[in-house]
Amino acid sequence: MARPRFSEMLVERRRKLGLSIKQASSVLRLKEQVLIAFEEGDFASMPKSGYAQGMLASYANYLGLDSQRLTRQFA
Repeated sequence: MARPRFSEMLVERRRKLGLSIKQASSVLRLKEQVLIAFEEGDFASMPKSGYAQGMLASYANYLGLDSQRLTRQFA
């Protein structure tokens, strides 16, 4: 199954910045498993929708991406 576009954007940007999941998790204080779920498009492993959108927005902002655009793609 192909990754959703928002997931691809997260992975590409994180790698471009040279950041690890562990680094992002530490700064954002989010579980590594949550960030991995976002990057893999694994909806079953993501938190409930309302929480997930907030976490996704935080992750996008941290990576310097447009959080509104990503959360719209997620919804």
